[in-house]
Amino acid sequence: MKWSVALQAAFERANANAAGRKCVRGVVEERKLLQSNPWHKFQWIEGFDREIRQFDGTEFVSLLDYFQTKWPGVTAALALTKVFLWSWGRRNEIAGLTWGDVRLVGDERHFEIVGKWGVEKWFRIPEVLYQDLLKLKSDSPFVFAAYCDQLHRFHENAPRPWLANRLKDEFCPENLGDWFYNRVTDWSKSLPKGAAYVHVFRKTSLQYARSGEDVNRRVAADARVGEGVLMTNYVKETDEEMRHRSNRTYARILASLSPEVARRYGYEPAPVDPLAQRLAEAVAAQNWALANAITAELAKRDRQAG
Repeated sequence: MKWSVALQAAFERANANAAGRKCVRGVVEERKLLQSNPWHKFQWIEGFDREIRQFDGTEFVSLLDYFQTKWPGVTAALALTKVFLWSWGRRNEIAGLTWGDVRLVGDERHFEIVGKWGVEKWFRIPEVLYQDLLKLKSDSPFVFAAYCDQLHRFHENAPRPWLANRLKDEFCPENLGDWFYNRVTDWSKSLPKGAAYVHVFRKTSLQYARSGEDVNRRVAADARVGEGVLMTNYVKETDEEMRHRSNRTYARILASLSPEVARRYGYEPAPVDPLAQRLAEAVAAQNWALANAITAELAKRDRQAG
């Protein structure tokens, strides 16, 4: 269906009797143009809507259990799985993360990457997951470079130790991406919802993050330029803007996860300060006297803490 529509449009450009401004009349000699578009003269075979495959909470947990039981010791695979959920990234974008991509802002842990078509973006991960990544850190600039040594040790202790000799010592993001793709495919073969692949992470995360306002699209529409043209040739997002966008997406993904999945994928809620909670309640109730008293108490505590 996609190619048929494209070919119909292409023939329409060479149709002397076509309507619309895209016809090439006046550019090509009249005798060389078609008098009609043959793609209008046969009955089309209708296309179909393919169901969008996405992970659910049970599958998220099942995949972590799969790596823990089937690939013990390969902790890079567990960390990679978790980063895929929070990043909504493509396979090679995430497999090729480097420590130079890290952006630390206060207690926030972000990565900055350049994706397909040169699109720059930030994505945020939970603190616990960031600490797990730090445990993988080696002399390599790549975040998941420990995968090579871990996979070597796994095969050396497995029933077929000679497989370790087939592995390359030097880390290659594409190899990690392919290995992870094959593992997800193997794991998903018997799932009730059907087979899955790595790109399903991106589909699921974007489903979680799809709510919210697309500022770039609104600005582009108001300015009467395409969104891609706007962001490529006219404006550039600052680091602060990308950070806020990353935080908003992070919050929307988190809000869509069950507490169990969020915990398994590295999120731990910050401890609740009872005094700060009382302040929020006082403000919500518009009890300004109480709010002032609590604010003074919080300021006193901060001074005492230095």
